[in-house]
Amino acid sequence: MNNIDAPRRRDCMEKPAEANRVLYSRDADGSYPVHVLPSGRFKLIRPVSAGGVQTFESKRQLLIALTGHPKARNWTFDRYFKRGPKHGGGASLYMGEPAKTTLEWFQPPTPKPVTGRLPGIKVRGDTAISVSEATAASLAVKATSNLPDGEIELGIDLVNRSHEVAKLLFKGFGPWIRSYGYDPEEVLQEVYVGLLVRNQMTCPWDKRKSSFGHYVHMVCNSIMSNFHRKRKRIRECEQTGMFGFDENGEWALQDVASSNTPAPPDGDFERLRLLEATDDLLEFIPEDSSTYLARKVLPFLRDGYTRTDIARLLGVNRTLVMNAVVELQGWAVQWFEQA
Repeated sequence: MNNIDAPRRRDCMEKPAEANRVLYSRDADGSYPVHVLPSGRFKLIRPVSAGGVQTFESKRQLLIALTGHPKARNWTFDRYFKRGPKHGGGASLYMGEPAKTTLEWFQPPTPKPVTGRLPGIKVRGDTAISVSEATAASLAVKATSNLPDGEIELGIDLVNRSHEVAKLLFKGFGPWIRSYGYDPEEVLQEVYVGLLVRNQMTCPWDKRKSSFGHYVHMVCNSIMSNFHRKRKRIRECEQTGMFGFDENGEWALQDVASSNTPAPPDGDFERLRLLEATDDLLEFIPEDSSTYLARKVLPFLRDGYTRTDIARLLGVNRTLVMNAVVELQGWAVQWFEQA
């Protein structure tokens, strides 16, 4: 009986070697601090939402609380905190500082503080240190060179780099714009639209594949070619002014206001001429029984009535109206030849 109880009494009387030390639970269990008290108890410090501060009399109770398993995963205290000969002696891997989380393992190192400004790139740091724009751009490119494809920003930021686009356009295509008399601002806006469209499509600017200037130059060349073809089609299909004889008697394209071409007649004038022609034709056709129906049909034809409508209004057969129209055509030819 004494031999059985002796180890238990020695364990209770033995002071823990790691008294006043702080251990940390595993990362999967929250990496919470565990204070080893001089009395041999264990004080677990957790947020209120996770259970708050608790004190445990035994290691088994502590492990059950940490792991959430009713049997503490059948792990010993030394195995959980990685203590003992299998883990490099008595030192614990979870002693002295909390374990790093998975996200902390992959955090980039703290960059050297720099200052400077480059459109589209934010550089912050100590105001006592200053670098040139070229150095700031080089640092920004190096900082993003190892990022995964999904985190690299593609496309051109026109809010901060629009002035650079304008310089590249007018430097490379200024003579082309001036020789054809294009509006520079209109061409520049077309380039901006082209860049915005490409930012949303499958070919945005990628700094890993080409430089900023080379990409903008290629886009400007494409936009200028399309703009030139569109303007050429407009010039071929549209005409400003009209042809006529000028003051020197030469046939040339001239302004409409200075030409001597008469204006086209309006509707009232045409209506008056039609009424006069109808009256002259009625006077030309002799008044007898053979021309009676033809003379009756003429005013209706002038006003646009159909042969069916004329037959219904005059109360005659449609065939008679058709014969009267044929007769009118003959009289109209004779009237025109004698006019």
